[in-house]
Amino acid sequence: MPIQPSAFPGIFIRTSTRATQDGSGPALQGAEFVRRNESALQQLASRDSGRALLRQIEAITAMAPRKRVVLTPAQNGKVHVRSFRRDDATQERIGLNKLEYIDAYLSERRAPSAFMPVVAAAPLPGLETPGADEAWVYTDPEVAWRYPTPESGEGEPSPEDYVATLAHELIHARDSLHGIHPARTADETRYQHPVAKSPIPRSLLPAELRTVGVGAYAGAEPTENSIRAEQGLTQRPSYHGFTTDGHGDVAVSAATPGKTQDKSV
Repeated sequence: MPIQPSAFPGIFIRTSTRATQDGSGPALQGAEFVRRNESALQQLASRDSGRALLRQIEAITAMAPRKRVVLTPAQNGKVHVRSFRRDDATQERIGLNKLEYIDAYLSERRAPSAFMPVVAAAPLPGLETPGADEAWVYTDPEVAWRYPTPESGEGEPSPEDYVATLAHELIHARDSLHGIHPARTADETRYQHPVAKSPIPRSLLPAELRTVGVGAYAGAEPTENSIRAEQGLTQRPSYHGFTTDGHGDVAVSAATPGKTQDKSV
């Protein structure tokens, strides 16, 4: 699949013109995938919070030109981000989404900058810069949701709200490139919230709550909700029912322990 630069520095788009024989491949590919994502990026750039997010990604990739975000068609509507480091000798991509890698390279510290107030503490051994070399956003412009009421739970399908889906994943991508995800908690319990379709790992809730902009992160920018607000979209009331780390939410029950490797909507 060819990879081409988007209209925004640091963000590239990977396309495919071939569909899988069983029809399980991406719903949108090729020129239409490019068009829909370029349009969503332009929509982000039209307002302050979205523009700040794009400028942060541009700044990160300008400081370290080896870094980039790649938008690529998601399989079966499974929108998520995967992070990689790149071997200079072979150009091979090495996945960084295993939890031991996340602990090693996604550490953060505060910095006296309103533009980029959180920075990575240290790079991985042997690397000049912290964070991932590439953040691949597996996305589908048909996958998006609206939340008509605070009790909307998982939301209602609404492709017109795709700019919010893309913003959510670009925030994850920014954090992966910069090495600034909130640290995982030691609690590996997966919690089942009544509105959630599947159990959520508590260890990843800090990153997701900050990305959405709920609970302790309400009012922060840029977040999915700050971008929803400026685009005139409905606010996302929670991350699959969660507004805290899992212990503070009502009617949450522990599920079977497990691990996840992808950051997703």
